[in-house]
Amino acid sequence: MERLEKVNSFQEFVQIFSQFGNEMVEFAHLTGDRQNDLKDEKKKAKMAAARSVLEKCTMMLLTASKTCLRHPNCESAHKNKEGVFDRMKVALDKVIEIVTECKPNGENDISSISIFTGIKEFKANIETLRENLYFQSKETLSVMLEALLERTEDFTDCAYTSHEHRERILELSAQARTELQQLISVWIQAQSRKTKSITEELELTILKISHSLNELKKELHSTAAQLAADLLKYHADHVVLKALKLTGVEGNLEGLAEYACKLSEQKERLVETCRLLRHVSGTEPLEITCLHAEETFQVTGQQIISAAETLTLHPSSKIAKENLDVFCEAWECQISDMSILLREINDVFEGRRGEKLSIY
Repeated sequence: MERLEKVNSFQEFVQIFSQFGNEMVEFAHLTGDRQNDLKDEKKKAKMAAARSVLEKCTMMLLTASKTCLRHPNCESAHKNKEGVFDRMKVALDKVIEIVTECKPNGENDISSISIFTGIKEFKANIETLRENLYFQSKETLSVMLEALLERTEDFTDCAYTSHEHRERILELSAQARTELQQLISVWIQAQSRKTKSITEELELTILKISHSLNELKKELHSTAAQLAADLLKYHADHVVLKALKLTGVEGNLEGLAEYACKLSEQKERLVETCRLLRHVSGTEPLEITCLHAEETFQVTGQQIISAAETLTLHPSSKIAKENLDVFCEAWECQISDMSILLREINDVFEGRRGEKLSIY
């Protein structure tokens, strides 16, 4: 890959890429076998995401490199190619990390940012009070609840969340805080006097806060799923991509600026929606798939714009047109994958699917 990055002639490129292509095919087989051998569903999902990136980037690398060689002085062409190399390097690092079981320093566990995971852990903690009143501190529960409620700001701060959903999320969050205070109050009493009535009251407060958090889960899922469904419907015809292709072959720089801006807006909305879906995905493999989708939209959106810019500057270039087509196809493919992802998240939420899910 390093040799490909530095190549300066078509002849040399063809030779090196041919070898690289063969190596990538072999690598795909090896990583596929490794993925099948993995017992950990989370690692399996990470491997699937990394392999997906490498597979799709191989074609991107071909057209992006050829475009760069055809238009060596074009800044956007170089930017486009560099984006592909960067993404492939990150994906290769992920594969190495999984295979060697070596985690880079400072990498946060994805579960720490999922609201559903936070709720699950919080409920597990309060349920231990039934067996042991001294198992943990009141401060721990308060901190846990605040941490997961803070993450709901991703929903309430989202410009696309409806007023009704926002108000309901805030209402349920406030309710959970109040009920935790009630639980702590009863818990303190239960530690000093173990009567039947106080035990029943403790049970009631545990059930009440659990119910509120379940209602919050429903509201968050409903919000994210609705936003995603609306967005997928809106993107079904890929109007902006078609417009970018047209402005490219016309050499229309004004049109490029207009539609690049629109694509950037769409990208930000898709990224934000994937982030919300990640919170409500329900399983670690699906969380990872959401993160993969988020990253793909973020990167591919930028690459489409740089590819479109190259074509607009060189409207008669067949390879620049082909390159833009490849990146647009990757975007369309990710939109399609997102609809599958949404369906799987809904299936998990409604109890139609278990922990082990197909990762694409």
